[in-house]
Amino acid sequence: MKNNVDENIEKLLKKLVQTASIETPSPDFTKNVMSGILVSKTKNSIIYQPIISKRAWLLISAGFIGLFTFLVFHTENAYPANQFNFSFLRFDKLLNSLNGLQVSSMTANIILLAFIMISFQVLLLKSYLKKRYHK
Repeated sequence: MKNNVDENIEKLLKKLVQTASIETPSPDFTKNVMSGILVSKTKNSIIYQPIISKRAWLLISAGFIGLFTFLVFHTENAYPANQFNFSFLRFDKLLNSLNGLQVSSMTANIILLAFIMISFQVLLLKSYLKKRYHK
């Protein structure tokens, strides 16, 4: 019984293969496929946008410059215009609070090594991202 079913299936398959025609793609098939790939590639590409825009950097810079000029020129005593008062830049309290701080040589080496590693990593990531997004 099974042989009979297999023979019938083979006969049916032979008929289908003989009657089926060979399909050929259209002449501009490759062009259509490639244009579809290009459209999908540009649609999904990542566009680089900085976290802080140039306008924001300008506003931040203007704020710092304004704050610095305010602190330099705003004094309680009347000074001539060409004389600056840098008394607000005194770090005596900060230095006095750090005066009793003792750091072992091992800790200092670890902090120095961490700083070097982070700096190196920042440089590598910056160059990698620049190559990746500015092609």
